[in-house]
Amino acid sequence: MKDYLDPTTQLGEFISKTLQIKSVLGEGTFAVVFLAEDTVTRKKYAVKCLYKQGLSKKQLDIQYEEILFMKKVAGHPNIINIVDYVETPHYRYMVLDHCDRDLFDYILNEKMDESKVRKIFLQLTSAVAHCHEQGVFHRDLKPENILVLENNIKLCDFGLATTDDLSSDFGCGSACYLSPEARGEDSIPLSYHPAANDVWSLGVILINLLTAKNPWNQASDTDKHFLHHIYTKSPQDTFQEKFGFSPQICKLLRTIFHLDPFCRPTVSQLHASFSEISGYFCHSIPVKYLPLTPVSPDEHTFFPERFTKSPSKQLSTDSYEEKIKPSVDSESTIFEMEL
Repeated sequence: MKDYLDPTTQLGEFISKTLQIKSVLGEGTFAVVFLAEDTVTRKKYAVKCLYKQGLSKKQLDIQYEEILFMKKVAGHPNIINIVDYVETPHYRYMVLDHCDRDLFDYILNEKMDESKVRKIFLQLTSAVAHCHEQGVFHRDLKPENILVLENNIKLCDFGLATTDDLSSDFGCGSACYLSPEARGEDSIPLSYHPAANDVWSLGVILINLLTAKNPWNQASDTDKHFLHHIYTKSPQDTFQEKFGFSPQICKLLRTIFHLDPFCRPTVSQLHASFSEISGYFCHSIPVKYLPLTPVSPDEHTFFPERFTKSPSKQLSTDSYEEKIKPSVDSESTIFEMEL
């Protein structure tokens, strides 16, 4: 009997007249991503396969939301395009543009000058602003969910997205990129605004782009790097201490990482503000390529966290009847910071 949850059983199969599955690109709990090839044109595609087996009608309806969200935000040059959609009794296939790498790999392996950072971040904020204008909030913005194609970015993976202005799906996303209110810890309100959470995530990605580092592991009072950012007497100086950012970038990050989500800019405002900044560092060489001297005898007190791949945190099994999240988890590989 065929195991419909074993992706290797689909290798070599055709999901349309000319589109053949070639290999597995990534695998998660509720989905797998294949590399497929058109046997006539020889063009390659990424195919996201969502498992239907064992799901109730309600769960299948929720699963289909990802497809609806992607169709809703289609047409933007920096959002991954759905080329085709195929459904069988056991699977749902989304045929997508194929990209060779994600932004995580790009950051670690390319020399990131300010012009590259500017181009990528403006494309990203334009894409997310478009999503918000269509009423779609991503909730899992991170470099692994941003693909790179011919030096342009493509936002992808809407498996955790929502159209709810307010959400109580706490902890939905990746720890390093979650805003404090979206974590759902003690003394946090009963709901949070996914739009403001996306803005927070974009701020962390901006730091990733500029430094190949993370500012903290998580925006929580259990994280000493985050606490230093919150409680220092001169909050704006923490980014200058750690990374050598210009006053303009420090000021922008201050607004992005405001603890009150209502005081954060919208994505459109963030896009406009960033476009007006001409210098990102206080010196000509990005801190990524300079030796970083700790400002404290305890080098870990102010030292940035390692830039790591961040698996998405999906909702608990108890919540599965309400919301399933078919997304492909990234591998948990730790990379040392490049100094």
